[in-house]
Amino acid sequence: MGGNGRHLGAVVRAVALAVLAGCAPAAVPTQSPSTTLAPPSSPAPTPTATPTVTLTPSPTATWGAEQAAAIEAVSKFAAADDQIGADPTAFTEKQMTELLRASSGGEALDSTVRWHLRLKESGYRLVGEMAVLDTLATKPVDDGRGIEVHVTQCQDQRLGKVVDSDGDPVEGDEFQIPPYNLRQYSVRKPPGEDAFRVFGFATINGKCP
Repeated sequence: MGGNGRHLGAVVRAVALAVLAGCAPAAVPTQSPSTTLAPPSSPAPTPTATPTVTLTPSPTATWGAEQAAAIEAVSKFAAADDQIGADPTAFTEKQMTELLRASSGGEALDSTVRWHLRLKESGYRLVGEMAVLDTLATKPVDDGRGIEVHVTQCQDQRLGKVVDSDGDPVEGDEFQIPPYNLRQYSVRKPPGEDAFRVFGFATINGKCP
């Protein structure tokens, strides 16, 4: 996350994308994710881990160019998150930041780096598989901070888990991954920049699946 970073190794995920015309989910607070794999977010600035997300829009999904770019930014953010989560000990803090910065910024970037540093210090890593069951994107808006799109995903993360150096599941609520997660991302293209990046994410209330 943006969330707990998730490692899905060489896992193929099935992603079903659906367009909800005129749907505008609640604004995503630019806050850090909560401490659980594609985790439920909390007001506390602690990142969450979410299994790898590979977005493949279905032939029937029709996104505008900016919506598609925002969804792709979420995909890149998840991929970087997973890459680090697979073996946090292989990265320095600087390397984590550089890898994530291409697809994220602000608190989304900072909290995700903090999360991976906690995993690294504990000798933990992320394994498992996540499937994106549904993806929604709001119409682009510009409130002066740049063009912004809210991307919401229903994520099936029943196979995701945090394990220790021996590969055993880590106990404790802080590292437990909920079976499903309705995650909303605040994706923005700041003035003067060419690409969208994730600046905030949070678990929201709603049906999933």
